[in-house]
Amino acid sequence: MADARQQRDEAKKLLANGIDPSVERKATQAAKFASESGRFEVVAREWFGKFHAQWAASHAKVNMQRLERDVFPWLGDRPIADITAPEVLETLNRIVSRGSIETAHRVRSLISQVMRYGIVTNRVTHDVTVGLVGVLPPSPEKHLAAITNPKRLGQVLRMFDAYPGGLVVRCALQLTPLLLIIRSLGKESPLVEPRMKPKLCRDR
Repeated sequence: MADARQQRDEAKKLLANGIDPSVERKATQAAKFASESGRFEVVAREWFGKFHAQWAASHAKVNMQRLERDVFPWLGDRPIADITAPEVLETLNRIVSRGSIETAHRVRSLISQVMRYGIVTNRVTHDVTVGLVGVLPPSPEKHLAAITNPKRLGQVLRMFDAYPGGLVVRCALQLTPLLLIIRSLGKESPLVEPRMKPKLCRDR
């Protein structure tokens, strides 16, 4: 009853000031909804819900885990339009400080995708992560292991031959193993002589 009397008194005050209480109530509700829907976590989960079906299940799971672990605790409740580049950098530096540099780069990319989604849904005007490109330490270079299993190598070569794309790319794929063989033979091999290169291309 006390709440009802308070609401009645507030409505009388609004009417006395020429304000329709129902219009004011709708405006307040709309403002509250806009405030909630503009939170970074809300926008991020909305973005995730629209696009995760296009990804592999494992990729989608990792992306959400990164957001929930590394982003939402610090930026989740912030209005996406109010988030600044220094705030994002501070969030990324927390990841870097534990030695996960590559993860920090991937999280920056995730935040950027959420920001761009926020732009097209009219909840933010620009992507603040653009200014952070090149600011993080570079990811450590990783060398992929060479394929030494003959059966697996045969599968890769057959995949090159069956490549469904353009002719130029398919020829480049087919030529790559031959060039690697020439390189491994060294400069003394007759295959390295310039006159032999056109023959290689014709034979392939």
